Amino acid sequence: MLKDIKRRIHSVLSIIKMTNAMKLVAASKLKKIQTDIDNMQHYAKKIDSIYNSFANEYNVYNIVNNKSKKKLLIIISSNRGLCGSFNSLIIKETLKSINKNIVLLTIGTKCKDVLLHNKYTIYKDLSDLLSNINFKNVSMIVDNLIKEFMHGNFNFIQLIYNKIIKNNPKIIKKQFLPILPQPMETKNSYSIFEPSKKEIIEYIIPLKLKMIFLKALLESSASENVSRMIAMHKAIENAKDLKYKLELAYNKARQANITKEILEIVNGLY
Repeated sequence: MLKDIKRRIHSVLSIIKMTNAMKLVAASKLKKIQTDIDNMQHYAKKIDSIYNSFANEYNVYNIVNNKSKKKLLIIISSNRGLCGSFNSLIIKETLKSINKNIVLLTIGTKCKDVLLHNKYTIYKDLSDLLSNINFKNVSMIVDNLIKEFMHGNFNFIQLIYNKIIKNNPKIIKKQFLPILPQPMETKNSYSIFEPSKKEIIEYIIPLKLKMIFLKALLESSASENVSRMIAMHKAIENAKDLKYKLELAYNKARQANITKEILEIVNGLY
């Protein structure tokens, strides 16, 4: 019995070491992602400022294309588990949103596997993107999405992903295309645009869409790592509680054996 308890204590200690290592790795990744988000924000704000000043004048991306009734749903989950309710929230929201006009594009194997298991057809899977999130990869994907929207393959594109709010993952559903009308900033009548407003906006809008897509990926990745840190912290606390109970059981069993041996010695003397 003592050997079994001791073996279980060693197993729990191994779990504590492993979960603590996973927590530290998630914290390190989170720090890098937060730096990337902060660096991107300054650039994105400048693009938004230019866009908001006259975007609605020449915006061909805010028109619903009636050639198709299909709606593209882009679901961002993760490739790995052990991150609490991160993936389950995304999967639940996705299953709730599916109807006959919905086409699915998955980023993350966890959601993809569940959808395939439930016999849903996946239009495209881009799970490899999660291992290398950068502007170059995002640019190619967004350029293809813009082409498909402008050609009338889809009349609506929406992003579904997780964002951490007050240390809890929250589902974000963001309309990607068509672009919603923006509040116009106060115009400076003395501004001179070079090249023309139309040329500027034709360059700015795809760039803005790329920033939106990149931000969604980074926020989802940050949410995944925060969720994993919280899950690992809870696992460590539970393992410590179990270790304490096992050590208590071990000491009681050891004391019982010692008492038994003393009684046997005493009985032998008399």
